[in-house]
Amino acid sequence: DIGTIAADGWVRITGRKKELIITAGGKNVAPAAIVQLLINQPHIDMAYIHGDRRKYLTALLVPDAAALAHSARQLHLPGETLPELLAHPQLRETIDREVQEANRRLPRFMQVRYYRILAEPFSVENGELTHTLKLRTEIVEEKYKQLLDSMYDE
Repeated sequence: DIGTIAADGWVRITGRKKELIITAGGKNVAPAAIVQLLINQPHIDMAYIHGDRRKYLTALLVPDAAALAHSARQLHLPGETLPELLAHPQLRETIDREVQEANRRLPRFMQVRYYRILAEPFSVENGELTHTLKLRTEIVEEKYKQLLDSMYDE
């Protein structure tokens, strides 16, 4: 962990030196392996895995807009923007099948139990990516805290 010592002597954890999720059950999970399986799917462009000190893993997914638009045209569905495309249950089901496919290749404790699809990609401009396009997990966790927490209420 990376942290700072506050004026009152308390240690504040501000990040992780090595990206590793430790679940509530004590399992060590390298999220990069899960992310790679997800983004190798045709309709998933970006993924963030969450679950440190939680009973199970969740994810925020950014679809591949071009792949979704192509599938929409094949299915004769209207829409060009991500919000328009994501309004179609058929396209959301496609992403669901891809998450299930990725999960089949993972041990149970590494499987994504719940996920949410974001209609806007992570970006440098929004502060979610570094200039080298690495995900700034602390920013993503802060920005999407309510959305992430909602997946543990299900």
